[in-house]
Amino acid sequence: MKNLQNVFCSMMLIVACTLMSTKVKAQSTSGIYLSADDFVNHKLSYTTEAETHHIRFNGLFDWSTIKIDENGKPVHLRKNEIFGYRLNGTDYRFFKNTAYKIIADKGIYLYAAYQLEPGTRGMKRVEDFYFSQKPDTTIRPLTMTNLETCFQNDTQFLYALEGFFRSDKQLADYDNKLHEYKLEYIYGQTVK
Repeated sequence: MKNLQNVFCSMMLIVACTLMSTKVKAQSTSGIYLSADDFVNHKLSYTTEAETHHIRFNGLFDWSTIKIDENGKPVHLRKNEIFGYRLNGTDYRFFKNTAYKIIADKGIYLYAAYQLEPGTRGMKRVEDFYFSQKPDTTIRPLTMTNLETCFQNDTQFLYALEGFFRSDKQLADYDNKLHEYKLEYIYGQTVK
């Protein structure tokens, strides 16, 4: 049984690597953000609008670089030296060679990332949530403790957190009427 689980995990890893090594081609809403300022100003480099750029975000064994084919010549960018990328209109930020999907960027930055965790029938994908104070600061797991540590001088925000959220899981709740995350709304109302 254990060998079967190991084989299954190995197969899932190979499938994940294959899916992550997709090429982006001829999409006007895709490209690279070289810096946090580029992200804030919506300035993409190496856009895939023309046929001249092909971007490979991950390779099977090369997790630390992005490969761009520019007019037939390879350009390699180290993930730890660039901010992130936009793929099909969705923004991602690199932090410690991991891509985090940016889900909110008004005041407080919220991120989502999928992790593989053991389940009752093998591995399952679980979405975890993270935050940072600014676009270029450390990404931390979205927990009350981490928020209290990072925003210790924003007492109005911290009191609002204590009054509104009862668990860490609630911190990632989305408000369909406001079209934003509740945490993002509370941050905007309390931190000036």
